[in-house]
Amino acid sequence: MPPSSQTSKMPTPNASTAPVATISYDRTLAQGALAWLWARSERMIPIPGFRTVAQVEENCRAMQFGPLTAGQMAEVETLLGR
Repeated sequence: MPPSSQTSKMPTPNASTAPVATISYDRTLAQGALAWLWARSERMIPIPGFRTVAQVEENCRAMQFGPLTAGQMAEVETLLGR
């Protein structure tokens, strides 16, 4: 499919993701999910899926942020009711 006809289908916050999205620290939801996985284990190597070039680029930009900090992880756990 030519790039000009591709449409980005980035997830938008909904009722279940909105609380986590509010503490995204300038990350998209996908970038936040990758950061959360990285923060859970030093051995974690997430392999995200993608359908478009835009999604690949978004996932690659997650590396600029790195994993969530311990404080950010605690905040996510609180929001998830754990």
